[in-house]
Amino acid sequence: TSSQANISATIKNTIEEKGSSITIGAKTYTNVIKVKTEITSANIQIAIPPFGTQNITPTIVQDVHSYFAPKYGLVKRDYKLKMTATILTQTSTLTDVNKTTTLTSSSIQ
Repeated sequence: TSSQANISATIKNTIEEKGSSITIGAKTYTNVIKVKTEITSANIQIAIPPFGTQNITPTIVQDVHSYFAPKYGLVKRDYKLKMTATILTQTSTLTDVNKTTTLTSSSIQ
């Protein structure tokens, strides 16, 4: 047997800060824009034979921030996201990510 899932969510980006500086390694970026990303209204519809279609609302714990610098674009992203859901009677972790990505080199022409 196989199952199929449809996932829907609302993603909201909010500018939290403008004009700040951030240092990554030896490079300092100025006039940085900090953006917070929030995932809300997530819903999963999954077909589980022989139980039929189940509607599941996951529990979301998140802390996602992106930092953009002029001429460079995205220079850093802090990404913490954990989603759990109870499917039938079992609680499962759908995703659990905790990482930071940074721009390591660039060549501005």
